[in-house]
Amino acid sequence: MSFYKSNRKDNSFKTSISKFGLSKPNRFDILISNPSGNGISNMTNSLSRQRYLKGKDGDELIGVRCESIDMPGKTLRSVAEENVYGPSYEIPQGMTFTNSIEAVFLLDRNLFVKRYFDAWQDSIHDANNFNMNYYNEYVRDMIIRQLDEQDVPVYSCRVYEVYPKTVELISLSNESRSQVSKLNVSFAFRYWEEEDSYSQFNPTAIVSDKSVLNDEVV
Repeated sequence: MSFYKSNRKDNSFKTSISKFGLSKPNRFDILISNPSGNGISNMTNSLSRQRYLKGKDGDELIGVRCESIDMPGKTLRSVAEENVYGPSYEIPQGMTFTNSIEAVFLLDRNLFVKRYFDAWQDSIHDANNFNMNYYNEYVRDMIIRQLDEQDVPVYSCRVYEVYPKTVELISLSNESRSQVSKLNVSFAFRYWEEEDSYSQFNPTAIVSDKSVLNDEVV
């Protein structure tokens, strides 16, 4: 016999959907914090500064232009314990983060989005003398939030020490007249954790149809 009821009168799966809803991948937003060091504007050349949306305007443009992004994961490293009788088992040794986040951004007609990431990468590497800047001068934090259907954030993770490791090429073609240009960016980071201050987690069940709910499903 199943652990969960599945008869027509009391379907546990249907009740759980009515009570707690479903998470939808298109309901999200992101926020990239200001640089911790000198900042992008101080590291780029004069031409980049004129054509780059700095500060809050640039960060908001990136946020609303994000078409898709990965919410990072983590893995427990483990080693086999073989100094035992019988079957061996694995013992956690430490935490490993994915250390990479893939994102896709819709480009604007002036390519401010591309210039944003170009300038960020320029703050890491000086193209004039090929020197690398200090790590703390260019890493930033990123907030990725899952929203409900009313745009209320229900889950938020803060990703620490982020920088754009790879800014992909942009393919141009005369055959793509009806398509829009997109930019793929791969972010490197150190670690992440759930951030309660940027979410409004509400464990209360959804009460949209009281006739569907029952006290047996929690």
